[in-house]
Amino acid sequence: MSRASPYSLELKLKVVREYDEGFGGYKALAQKYNLSRDLVRSWVSNASLRENNKIPVKDEKLPVGEKNLAYYKQAAAYWEDYAHQLEERLEIEDIF
Repeated sequence: MSRASPYSLELKLKVVREYDEGFGGYKALAQKYNLSRDLVRSWVSNASLRENNKIPVKDEKLPVGEKNLAYYKQAAAYWEDYAHQLEERLEIEDIF
C-alpha cells in the first residue's frame, strides 16, 4: 500500500509545467517551492504523472535562441528579486 503524498497534485503539475516551459531547472524550482531538487526531478520524469494529467513528454529540444531567452528571463527575474531584497535590507538598516 502506498503512502499518500504530502504534496497536492496541483503543486506537482505546476512545477512540471514551469520546468517544461523553461521557468527554472530542478534547483531553481526546488528553491522556489521549498522542495528538494531530487523531488522536482522525480516529478518531471514521472511518466504516469504526465500521462494521467495529459502533460506531453517534452521530446523536442528548444532552439538555441529560445533556450537562451528562457535562461535570460529566469536570470532577470532572479536578479530583480535579489535587488528588492537588498533594497529592503538597506531600508531596515537605515532605520537603526
